[in-house]
Amino acid sequence: MKTKPIFTEKSAADSKKGKYTFWVGNGASKSQIKSEIGQAFNVDVVKVRTLKIQGGKKAIVELKEGQKLDIYEKSKKNS
Repeated sequence: MKTKPIFTEKSAADSKKGKYTFWVGNGASKSQIKSEIGQAFNVDVVKVRTLKIQGGKKAIVELKEGQKLDIYEKSKKNS
């Protein structure tokens, strides 16, 4: 499964609440998404929401309280 973070104003605001948005494969299940994000970033995913949209599927993952992903911070510095 291939995941790619989504960088928008809304996703940046959600990241401050411990929620991160990713593009995921259409066939990806919530348990697959939880496992892959958890392993890839060494975090504990507590909740996964998925949305089917035109052109694909996106997932909003919620991390255990106190955990965060640095991918959003690195993106802001490179902009």
